[in-house]
Amino acid sequence: WGGETNFESKILSGEKLHTIRVDLKSRWKAGNLIQHVTGNRTKQRNQFADGVCTSTQEITIIFNDLGKAETVKVDGGEFSQWQNIAQNDGLDMLSFEKWFYASSVDGVFKGKIIHWTPLKYE
Repeated sequence: WGGETNFESKILSGEKLHTIRVDLKSRWKAGNLIQHVTGNRTKQRNQFADGVCTSTQEITIIFNDLGKAETVKVDGGEFSQWQNIAQNDGLDMLSFEKWFYASSVDGVFKGKIIHWTPLKYE
């Protein structure tokens, strides 16, 4: 993807309320410690904050052939205001679509929303 995210300042300011990750091994659960890091697995690694996972939610993003998100499901149900998910993840819509389309398989991204605030999507 290659875009600038400014996640460190967005997490520290409270603008970024969660992160979204592929979680094939079900690593993320409420109560897990979170190390907020930029540059992970590089010489520029910077752990700038600690947190605790308050909850997780399953997310599926289905993209069309042009890489535009068409359907977003949270915990199996279709979620119509998914622009809020992008904003709360610290991304504008274009960056959100590029970021998760790049991680999709056959146009479908499956992962977890990892919360460190009381926010949950209903």
